[in-house]
Amino acid sequence: MIWATSPIGTSTASSARLPKASLSSAKKLGEERFAALMDLAARAKALFAADQDDTNGKTDEGRALLFEMEDVLRNV
Repeated sequence: MIWATSPIGTSTASSARLPKASLSSAKKLGEERFAALMDLAARAKALFAADQDDTNGKTDEGRALLFEMEDVLRNV
């Protein structure tokens, strides 16, 4: 089962909702890593949206999550 995170941060266990390319990526990365990346991406997106003018520090928090994503990918 592949876990996907919706834009509002709730997780769903539905491989039917993921595009074909995402399914391929999930298989290559493993379900656990893929789920972690999807979660990090959703959280980063929300932080960037909450700080569009780079005035409240949320952009820096989002950037830190991107580095976490990079670490996950480097460990594949």
